[in-house]
Amino acid sequence: MSNAQKFILPSTLNKWNLQNLDYNWYFALTILGGYFGLDYLYLGSPLGAFAKFLFNTQTYGFAWFYDMINAAISQDQVRLYGPVATVLGATGLAAGRFRDSKYPNGPQEKLDKHLNFMIYGIVLCLFGFVGGDSFLTGHFFNGVIRLFCVIFFIGIPIALFWWATNLYYYFLDTGAAIDQNWNYFGAEAPSDQSAECPNVIMIFTVWILKTVLAILQMLPFFGPIASLLQELIKNLEYAYGFVEPVVKEVVKAVDPLMGVVEAEKNRPVPSVAELKKPIGTATAADMTSKKPMVGGGETDSSAILGPILVLTIGFVVVSSIIVSLRRSRQNAAAKTTQQSGDQETDEPPHPGNLRNPTPAT
Repeated sequence: MSNAQKFILPSTLNKWNLQNLDYNWYFALTILGGYFGLDYLYLGSPLGAFAKFLFNTQTYGFAWFYDMINAAISQDQVRLYGPVATVLGATGLAAGRFRDSKYPNGPQEKLDKHLNFMIYGIVLCLFGFVGGDSFLTGHFFNGVIRLFCVIFFIGIPIALFWWATNLYYYFLDTGAAIDQNWNYFGAEAPSDQSAECPNVIMIFTVWILKTVLAILQMLPFFGPIASLLQELIKNLEYAYGFVEPVVKEVVKAVDPLMGVVEAEKNRPVPSVAELKKPIGTATAADMTSKKPMVGGGETDSSAILGPILVLTIGFVVVSSIIVSLRRSRQNAAAKTTQQSGDQETDEPPHPGNLRNPTPAT
């Protein structure tokens, strides 16, 4: 495999695994934008598009006319092997990726994305500095961060570094760019997307913001700005997967409790016959909860609590009756003594009246 084929390999059928290219679009782009390499960009080779543009500037558009002729008279060959480069010959670019109108290969929602790779490249080159590519692919949070970095001039180095990294991936590591935006391009999902780790852009962004936060915390009168920046860093760490949100931690803590709840839900319901049995009657389930006594027998806590409760209630009732009878007898004796002339009674003195002293004998 030649070096040229290594550069364009991510755009072949082996990477995309989808026949979604329209030959009519390719032919139109070859005529209208072939001088700038838009036809190669449409086929999925950014580096090939850039090389064709440079070659056209040095040869007065020779590669442009060459590809137009091949696209017009060698359609079957281009469909099978891809366009033939002027010097390199058959490159295999987009080989097997042109759709057949009679027998389309792939779901319609993916077939409709045949222009997205070229549109992404144009937006990345023209508006990538302000995060236009992030907005285009649906990464709105990253786009807002990049736009704010440009608006607040202190973040311009972050925006430049982010833009340069995306340009590097798109032109020199096209496979990585396809994997990062596979859903937007209509490509196959990467096999290791579940184990995706933060890229260098995410790590660099958080590191720069934490450095700025440390500087602001040492300066006076920057408390509100530092608190806002700290909240932004926290949200970025959640979005990039550096730390897990509090909700996930709470869910992890609740999981054991939910296991207990599920165990109780699966607990067998006692039958009607067991519910109708007297309290002291032992069942198969009760035998496991009984404790041995000192004498070697077994007892149940419910069988002991019943008699104790009955004895307590009986004791309270009998004591109340005895106290009431004693009080009634004392009152009767006090009335008899008062009638016989004795002023000493068991009744308390009324308010404002002093108890008469017992007359001296």
